[in-house]
Amino acid sequence: MLYRYLEGMQWVLYYYYTGAKHWRWFYPYHYAPMISDMGNNIVANFLENKNTIREFVTDTNCNANPKPYTPFQQLLCILPVGSLEKFLPIQYSNLARQILKEYFPDEFDIDLNGKTLPWEAAILIPFADEKKFVDAENYLFDNGMKFDEKTQERNTISFIYPSYHYDKNRANNSSSERRQLVSTLTHMKPIKDDLTAMVLCEDYAKVGTSSFSSKLLTGV
Repeated sequence: MLYRYLEGMQWVLYYYYTGAKHWRWFYPYHYAPMISDMGNNIVANFLENKNTIREFVTDTNCNANPKPYTPFQQLLCILPVGSLEKFLPIQYSNLARQILKEYFPDEFDIDLNGKTLPWEAAILIPFADEKKFVDAENYLFDNGMKFDEKTQERNTISFIYPSYHYDKNRANNSSSERRQLVSTLTHMKPIKDDLTAMVLCEDYAKVGTSSFSSKLLTGV
């Protein structure tokens, strides 16, 4: 537990300073160790005298493949059933109610652990088993599930992202020439007038391989 906790802190540092080294790594415990458990010499006692953790250990719940999950795979692992029904194709909430039901209990224990409010508690539900979740999704595809173009776009892994900025030329157009700004969030209504221009940015294309520049992203 102590090593995995230190590994988690190293993962966070990589995430914010160079990009995630392993997109599927997770901390496999509901609790953190006590700071007193760390002892007087963390580097010597737990890191074999290394100052930096460069390799991230995976276990049976975490694939050695460091690449990201698809957006739908990740959301399937973290959203409750009610949210799955609203944000993903209906087949995913059916998985949560059937094949993967043990990971989506209707009732579960919480541990306040010295806190007073429910949302501060540790939620004692099973950790997602990656293989079972991915196999369950593959079962859907094997049995005919297909996405339309917009849904497939929402489920695409890409570090090239669209950036929008105000376009004064569109603002000068007559209202009859303007178009709606449609959100990729299917439950949100479109904005009446789209006065933006879109460009594709590649700021994250090398994520995990080089340090981030200290600057605002394009379009911010």
